[in-house]
Amino acid sequence: MIENMERCGLSHRICCTASWLGFYWTEPEMGRFLARATNEGIASALARYPNRLLGLATVPLQDVEGAVEELRHAIGVLGLAGVAVGTNVNGAYFDDPRFDPFFEVVQELEVPVFFHPDEVAGRERMGDYWLTRLLGNPHEAALSLSRVILGGVLERFPRLRLCFPLGGGTFAYLLGRIEHGWRVRPEARVKAPKRPLTYLGRCYFDTIVHSQASFEFLVRTVPVSNLVLGSDYPWDMGDPDPRRLVEVAANLTPSQRADVLGRNVERLLGIRLSQTRERQVDDLGSAPEGRG
Repeated sequence: MIENMERCGLSHRICCTASWLGFYWTEPEMGRFLARATNEGIASALARYPNRLLGLATVPLQDVEGAVEELRHAIGVLGLAGVAVGTNVNGAYFDDPRFDPFFEVVQELEVPVFFHPDEVAGRERMGDYWLTRLLGNPHEAALSLSRVILGGVLERFPRLRLCFPLGGGTFAYLLGRIEHGWRVRPEARVKAPKRPLTYLGRCYFDTIVHSQASFEFLVRTVPVSNLVLGSDYPWDMGDPDPRRLVEVAANLTPSQRADVLGRNVERLLGIRLSQTRERQVDDLGSAPEGRG
């Protein structure tokens, strides 16, 4: 990993487990055991490079009480930098009130939450051609984000810092339709009294979109201050040269480029990273689900 960081010119990397290692399908007691073992393993592995690597916890969200307990341990005892979750928990999305106690503690601890597609909606129709990853993951990211926004999660917990991969999936490209629907359909406004665009300031998005045109559209659509560098390392659906899209983007100023390459992720984490070289920080290396 460190050799890859050197080749890419990255000073830091934030790592997490594959999302299926959340083990949401297990019984609560086993889920707690596996989460604790996973987090202790992450902390131990990253301790070899404390000035280069940071980690995100996994928590057993099928057991919210257990998830809260493990989150406090992972942050307060193990020193992890945030928490990674699937986009849904056994089919339940995060607008479900059952997850409110989890968000209460996340907000209290002031740590970010990274969502990654897991058990994607419609996967039973996408078994061929790698479509579960090519289409399923970005659509799932947008579905989860839409439910967070329209389901009032950011209204109930205004200090949350949430990060979605794949540039937020298809969300940016559907934002106009979502905004229009919010204006004309009362169902879309039941829990979200403000227009969807206003909630984007508390959502972060990584840069893994695999297309210069897509990245420059993303820059025009979401706050540049909330874009963070991503790689999905070491998986084949990741970006082997994560800085490229940012460095050649025609619609970023030099200051904005520096923000995306590092300063934004410092705000997301709520910490200042030590500067041993030029500030270029990869937000998430080993992405959950393992295949982008």
